[in-house]
Amino acid sequence: MPGVCWWLASSSGLIHAACFFLIGMRLWAIGKRHGYVTQIQFFRNRFESDVLGYVLFPILVLLVIPYLLIGLLWGSLFAILESLVPNSFAGTLLENSSKQETAHHLQ
Repeated sequence: MPGVCWWLASSSGLIHAACFFLIGMRLWAIGKRHGYVTQIQFFRNRFESDVLGYVLFPILVLLVIPYLLIGLLWGSLFAILESLVPNSFAGTLLENSSKQETAHHLQ
């Protein structure tokens, strides 16, 4: 019988996917139709309030910082692992991602 953590993790994955498809896709379509690039543009126009945009900007920037830090920490962990264990899974991931990024920039 699966434990509590399994149930929470599996239900969380289903809920996030459902929210993305039910809410996120509609918001994306609205943004594309009106030419929005950022969340702030959407909320400023939707509620017709520049003040709301000024309030949301620092909040959204502060919420992005942990996301960026997690990416940097995992990237550095992969780099350290590759230096300790040559031809490891981390090295393969880094090598493939750098090849894809280079190919993308050459196009």
